[in-house]
Amino acid sequence: MFASREDVQSIQAKLEKLSLKDFDGENVSNMASWIHGATLSLKENNATLYNKIGVVVRALLTSSTTAYNQLVEMIYNNHCLGIKKTMVENMLHHAVEDFNTRLAKGE
Repeated sequence: MFASREDVQSIQAKLEKLSLKDFDGENVSNMASWIHGATLSLKENNATLYNKIGVVVRALLTSSTTAYNQLVEMIYNNHCLGIKKTMVENMLHHAVEDFNTRLAKGE
C-alpha cells in the first residue's frame, strides 16, 4: 500500500508525539500493535523512523504509574550503557509483560 507523502509525514509525526495515555487504560499491548502497524506502513512506503527505541521509550514513559516508568527507564539506561542490548521488540515485550502482571494484581 502506497500512501501520499503527507500520509507518511502524518504517521511519523504521530509516532514522535505518541503517548501511552492515548490508549484506553494505558494499554501497552494496543500501543505496541499500533507502533508495529505504523512502522510497517512506513517501511512499505520506503520511509524510516530513525529513532525507534527513543519513540517507544518516550511513549512508555508517559504512563501514570511511577514504578512502571522507573522500570522502562532502567531498561533503557541499561541499553544505553551496553549492559544489555535492547531491541524495540524486547522493550515492548517487557512492557507488555509488566503491564499484564500489574493488571492481574489489580494495580
